[in-house]
Amino acid sequence: MPRIRQKADEYRNQDFRRDVLVRLAYLGLNQTDLAEHMEISKPTMSGLLHCPDKISVARLRKIINYLQLEPETVLRLLGCKEGSK
Repeated sequence: MPRIRQKADEYRNQDFRRDVLVRLAYLGLNQTDLAEHMEISKPTMSGLLHCPDKISVARLRKIINYLQLEPETVLRLLGCKEGSK
């Protein structure tokens, strides 16, 4: 089913959450491990993953470094289209 342009932000947030959860699973970690690393509660971490727009730049950096996220994952969250120059 094609994505609706008006929901682009919502889709980006869902994609970021999925990418983080996949990366956690790949590393044998879970949301609790990430929350502990971030020094926040698990419910707060869950809320941030459900609404990545609320993640501060400092916290986003910690997530990127801890999980060694691919640059494409972060660029998609920020609204960059694949193949954009």
